[in-house]
Amino acid sequence: MWVQIAMLVISFLISYLLAPKPQSAKAPTLEEFTVPTAEEGVRIPVVFGKVWLEAPSVLDYGNLRNEPPIKAESGK
Repeated sequence: MWVQIAMLVISFLISYLLAPKPQSAKAPTLEEFTVPTAEEGVRIPVVFGKVWLEAPSVLDYGNLRNEPPIKAESGK
């Protein structure tokens, strides 16, 4: 029984040491996002049910700015 536990621990150590190490990921910038936009003259598709649109028209996608939060000052 102890031999099997030792083999298990050794195999865990070997697999941990031989596992590929992940590289540190760089945060994506706003230029790397591909957000669909609304353009003048583009036809608007009519969709019934669930379908995948290759080029949907999106009018608003939210706040994509990267700014640090502003601390609120207390009134004391």
